Amino acid sequence: MKTIAIEILTSPAFPLTTLLLGFLVGHRLSIGRDKRQEFNNAASLFRDAFLPEITFLKHNANIGSLGSSSDLGECLQFGYIHRHLKALEVFKPYLSPKNRIGIDRAWKEYCCHPDNPNILFFEKYSWKVANKGRDYEKQLKVIALDRVEKILGFAKPK
Repeated sequence: MKTIAIEILTSPAFPLTTLLLGFLVGHRLSIGRDKRQEFNNAASLFRDAFLPEITFLKHNANIGSLGSSSDLGECLQFGYIHRHLKALEVFKPYLSPKNRIGIDRAWKEYCCHPDNPNILFFEKYSWKVANKGRDYEKQLKVIALDRVEKILGFAKPK
């Protein structure tokens, strides 16, 4: 048994085999690292697209990217049109099929009509439409923030 092990270790093919095996393992690891880095870059851009809305929802501060309206529904719709939809289309290819289904569900909950997911419906965040007064906007902000954070949960760094 010892002689077979010695013959393998002293064989001229042994260093070449270990070199090729090391190259193959290193190559596989670098592919995984590159894919993870691509995902993290795309996820970062996706999260950044929601930064003005998160700042507004958490701190009631308009950092200048919400349009000219003071209505929450209109502000969210402005972000949807100018940043969110594009960011989603760029980010989705980096998700697994399971996560694509999950983000689609969260997306529809955020911006679509509850009875018809094919209709864009940001009026659900409007205190004017609800006819409940400006104080109701605080509750709507909590709901909107929860839904945005659910969407952004798919863009956590790996």
